[in-house]
Amino acid sequence: MDKWLLLFFLGAILSLFLPIVPALFYIVLLLSLAAALIFTKKLTYISGFLLGSAWILFNGFTYQHSFTANQLDKNNLHRSTHFIEGEILTLQNDELQKINKAILTTNHQYDPIKPQRFNIKITYFDYIKMSHPFVVRLNCKVSCLRIKQGFKVRLKVRLKPAHGFANKGAFNYQVWLRYKNIVATGYVVKSKSNNVIALEPSFRQKRYDQLMKILSTKTSSSSPLSSLVFALTLGERSNISVQQWQVLKATGTQHLIAISGLHLGLVASGMFVLALFILRYLPLSWFNTLQNSNYIQKGNLIYIAITLSLCITLYYAALAGFAIPTLRALVMLVFYWLARLLAIKLTLKRWLLLVVFWVLLTSPMSILSASFWLSFYAVSVIFLLLWRCFSIINSTKTSHKTIYKIITFFKALIILQLGLSVLLLPITLLFYQQFSVLAFAANVIAVPWMSFTAIPLSLLAVIVLPFSGSLASYILDLCLQFLAWLWQWLSFLAQQEWALQTLTNGQVLLAILLVFALFSYYFLRLKRQYYLYFLPIVGVILINAFATQNKWWQVTVLDVGHGLAVIIERAGHVIVYDTGANYPSGFNFADAAILPYLQQRNIKQIDKVIISHNDNDHLGGLAVLAQKIPISSIMFNEPNVIVEMGGGEHNNNVLNNNVFSNTQQQTCLQGQRFSWQGLTFEQLWPTLIQGDHNDDSCVIRISDGNTSILFTGDASKKVERQLLKMGLIEQTDVIIAPHHGSKSASSAKFLQTLQPQYAIFSSGYLNRWHMPVNKVLLTYHQQGIKTYNTADVGMVEIKFLDDVIKLSTYRNDHLNYWFAN
Repeated sequence: MDKWLLLFFLGAILSLFLPIVPALFYIVLLLSLAAALIFTKKLTYISGFLLGSAWILFNGFTYQHSFTANQLDKNNLHRSTHFIEGEILTLQNDELQKINKAILTTNHQYDPIKPQRFNIKITYFDYIKMSHPFVVRLNCKVSCLRIKQGFKVRLKVRLKPAHGFANKGAFNYQVWLRYKNIVATGYVVKSKSNNVIALEPSFRQKRYDQLMKILSTKTSSSSPLSSLVFALTLGERSNISVQQWQVLKATGTQHLIAISGLHLGLVASGMFVLALFILRYLPLSWFNTLQNSNYIQKGNLIYIAITLSLCITLYYAALAGFAIPTLRALVMLVFYWLARLLAIKLTLKRWLLLVVFWVLLTSPMSILSASFWLSFYAVSVIFLLLWRCFSIINSTKTSHKTIYKIITFFKALIILQLGLSVLLLPITLLFYQQFSVLAFAANVIAVPWMSFTAIPLSLLAVIVLPFSGSLASYILDLCLQFLAWLWQWLSFLAQQEWALQTLTNGQVLLAILLVFALFSYYFLRLKRQYYLYFLPIVGVILINAFATQNKWWQVTVLDVGHGLAVIIERAGHVIVYDTGANYPSGFNFADAAILPYLQQRNIKQIDKVIISHNDNDHLGGLAVLAQKIPISSIMFNEPNVIVEMGGGEHNNNVLNNNVFSNTQQQTCLQGQRFSWQGLTFEQLWPTLIQGDHNDDSCVIRISDGNTSILFTGDASKKVERQLLKMGLIEQTDVIIAPHHGSKSASSAKFLQTLQPQYAIFSSGYLNRWHMPVNKVLLTYHQQGIKTYNTADVGMVEIKFLDDVIKLSTYRNDHLNYWFAN
C-alpha cells in the first residue's frame, strides 16, 4: 500500500510539468487505465501513478472550463458589465452594528471607505442560476456596500478571467488564484442595484467582530500587535502591516502566525493532557447515578480525552475557516487520533502518505502552494531528526527526573530548530530564493514562547468571548503583552542588515547541493568516495554562472500591465528604463516587479534610472524604488514633477528631494550620449521640453557595436517623422514598441527604416484601449517583425552576445507549465 500511495503522489507531481492540460478524453483514458491496472497484481502500483496524474489534470481541466460548464463565454467576459448574486467568502473589517444601522435604517448603502477586496461565490450570473457556482475575487475601488462574510449580495461588476503578472522573482498571482480556485477577478461598478439580500454573517465573522470590538479599544504600546491575534485565532492575516511582515520575513517566523500543524498540534495535545488530568482526578462518585460510571472508571479515560481533543481541534479549525494549511494539519491529527481510538498500527511512513493522499483528494490544487511542501517536508525532517538524534537527546545523566526532563526538552528544541533551519533551506530557496540567517536564533525562542503563551491565550480568549467579554479582554491583554516581549527580540534581529540573504540561481543550486551532501553524510551514511560525484556538478554550475558573465548583456522587459519597466544589465550592474505605475491603493510595480527581480539577480544598487516621461505608468514606481535601493543617478527631464497616481488623479506629494539628495540628476536631450559597461547610449529625442508628455519621451538607442535596441517611450508618429527627417533612425535589432502598440505610433515608414527582428509590446491584459491595436500588429507583421506582448508571454528577456540575440519569455520558456498560464 505504501508503494501505491507513494506512486500516487509522484504521479500528481509529474503531472504539473505538462505545458497544457490534455483534453478530457485523454484524462478519462488515464482514469480507465488506472482502474483496469488495479486488478492486475504485477501492475497494481502503476495504477497509483496514473490515478495521481489523472486526478490533478482532471481538476486542472475543470478549473479551466469553469465558464464553459456554465455556458458562459470566457473570451467576451470583459467586454461588458454583469449582474451577479452570491455569498461573501472573505472576512470583512468593520463593526457589524454600524453596518446594520447603515443598511437597515437609511437609504445610503455606500460609505467612502478604503478599497475592499473580497471573494464571492457566484450562484446567479446575469440573472441566470449557475449549475456550477464559481468563485471570483472583487475589488471595490470607489465606494462599497458594507458587507460581511456570509452576507448574500447582488452586485454590478466588471470581470476578467484569472490572470497575473509573470516576472522572475515576483509573487505569482495567477498560480495563487488557481490554488484558491478563483476563476476571475474584477471590480464592483457603482450602481443603485447593488444591495445586500441576506444579512446573516458567518460564525467566523461574528467572532471577528467581537474580537475587533475589544481589540480596537486597546491603547497600550502592544496594541499594534492586535493584527497578530487575528492571525492566531481566525487565520486572518490581512491586518498585518508591511513592517510587521518584514520583521517576520527577516527572522523566518512567518509560520508562527499561520494556523497550521504547530498550532493545531499544540491545541490537540494540550487539550488531551488537560482532559486526561481532569478525568483522572475528578471525583467520579458524583456520577454514580449514571449507568456508565463504571465504564468511565475502568480505564477508558483516554478515549474520552481523545474525543475532547478532537472536538476542540475541530473548533479551532472552524475558527480558521478550514483554510487549506489548517485542513492539512487537521487531517494529520484526525488520522493519528483515529488510529489510537481504533487501535490500528500505523507506521510513520504510511501515516504521512495517507495524509498526503487525502489532502490531494480533497484539495488537489494545494500541491501548487509553498506551504504544502514546507509543511510535509518539515514534519518529515522533524521525525528524521528525532530518529537520528534520539541517543543525543536522551543522553542526559542525572537522577533527578525534573532536571532530566528540562535538559532533554532544551536539547530536543535546539537540535530540531537547528536541523529545520538547515534542512528546510532547499525548499525555502526554491520558492523564495531568500533565507533568514537568523531563523535559528529567532525560532529557538519564538516557538516555545508562542507555544506556551500567545497561542493558548489567544484561543482561550476566543472560547470565552461569547460568555464574558471582560474576561476575554483580560486574557487578550496578557496575550498582547507576551507578544510585545517577543516582538522586541524579533525586531532587534530584523534590524540587522544581513538578516535576510538573497541568492542567485547558481548560488541556490550550490546551497541545495551542500545541504544534500550534509543530509547524505549524516542520515544516509554514504561512503566518502560518493561525494566525488558532486564535484562535476559544482563545476558545471560555476562555469555556467561565471563563464560569460562579463561578455553578454541583457535587456529585460518586465510584465507591468499597461506601463513600462525595463532593466538593462551587464556584469552585475543595471540601468532601469521607466518604473511602471503606482496606484492609490498602494500597489506599485517597484515593489511588485522591479525590486523582486533585482533581488533575484542579487543586485544591490542601480547605476542609473531613465524616466521616459512623466505619465504615471512610466514614472509611478520611482519614489518607492528610490526609497528601497540606492540609485546613483537619474535621467529625467522634469525632476520636480508631481507623481501621478492611478485613474489620472494627481497626488499633491512632490518627489521627496531628501530621497534624491545624493543622486546625480541628468536630462535626456537629443545629441547627448554616454558609455556604460562597454555599451553606448545615444539620446535621440527630445530636442527640447515642450510640455507634450508623450512626445517629450526620452528616445534612446543602446548599442554594443554589433547589436542594438531602441527605447521609444510613448513617442507618437509625429516624433517618428521628425527622427526620420533628421536621419537619426538606422537599422536596429530590437524595438520596445512605442506607446504600448497604440494606433498613434509605429508608422510603416518608421518600421521599414528600422528593420528590427523583434518588437516588444508592454501592455495590460485585456486592457480597455485594446492595445496593441490589431492594425498596428498587422503593420509589424507585414514588415516580417516578430512581436511579443507581455500581457500574453509575461516578462521578455533579450540576451546579446557579439552578434547573437537570444530571446526568451517567462510563460513560454521559464515557467512553461499549465498551472502557471
